[in-house]
Formats: sequence, C-alpha cells, structure tokens
Amino acid sequence: MESGLPASPQAPALAKARATAPFPQAAAAVPAASKPPESLFDPMATLIDSRGVSVFYEKKEAIKSVSLTMPRNRVIAMIGPSGCGKSTFLRSINRLNDLIPGCRVTGQLMIGGQNIYDPGVDLVELRRQVGLVFQKPNPFPKSIYDNVAYGPRLHGLQRRGSWTPWSRIAFARPPSGTR
Repeated sequence: MESGLPASPQAPALAKARATAPFPQAAAAVPAASKPPESLFDPMATLIDSRGVSVFYEKKEAIKSVSLTMPRNRVIAMIGPSGCGKSTFLRSINRLNDLIPGCRVTGQLMIGGQNIYDPGVDLVELRRQVGLVFQKPNPFPKSIYDNVAYGPRLHGLQRRGSWTPWSRIAFARPPSGTR
C-alpha cells in the first residue's frame, strides 16, 4: 500500500540501525520507509510483556505482581488514582527505578522478547529506545534550546548540516523578539 509520501533519504540508514539495535524488535515498532515487517500489521503482536512485575521501595511493595501485554502500534492509557503505581510501572519499563536507592524490581519485563532486567542489558541503549515523557517537566539547568537539542547532540548530531529536515524545523531558533 502506497502512502503517497516520498521515501525518506535516511530510510536505508534507519533500517540498518534498526537491524543492529540491541532491541531490534522494539526498534521495529517504527517501520522503515521502504518495507515494514509484516508483524507490524498484526494487531496481536506484543511489544511489551510484563510478567509478575513487582516494585519494592525497601520493604514496601508499591506494585504487586503486574502482568500485562502492550501490543505494538497501539496507544495504551494507564488510568488510576494518584499514588496507585502508574508512574512507578512506567519508570520500570526503561529501568529508571534503578536510580532510586532501595528500589528493586522482581518478575520479568520483556521488550521485543528480551527481558530488560537481564544483567547484560545496556541501559544507555535501552533508554535510547524506550523514552518517557512525564507530566511535570524536569529540564537540565540550561536554556530551553539546549534542553531541546540535548537528544540530537547525544546521538551525534553536532552540526546543523547533519540534521534531517525535520530536526532543522524542530530546532530552528525563533526570530528575535518572538517566543
């Protein structure tokens, strides 16, 4: 099926990056412009699979044995009262709970078939592929521009000439005198 949009000139490089990524199944959730895998069109294909995940803060069990699956290419809403563990569960998906002293996670959390709590998982690569956006912003102590440009710079896009057309639009400085 033709989308009517021109193929991206970066498509071959993106496809190669997806194929060599530590979590290739997770990276495949964003299809290459040329030919997406057939599994992307399977509504039952699982991207994230939680099996008996519990999160503890010291001895307090904050999340008790959560098991659920999240299919690829679907929007998932987590709804519940304040303090019920929504953010704690989301932080466990990219292992941000590892940064909290006294916090531990049990069970299995699979992304693309790989348990992200296996000892050999590269956390930097995991967090590159599993991003979170929280309700309350927590910017670095830099300018807004530097905060927005931090991600592309982290991925090696140092010069504006190496940015894609979309990143040039996203990181263009506004005209002086405007906000």
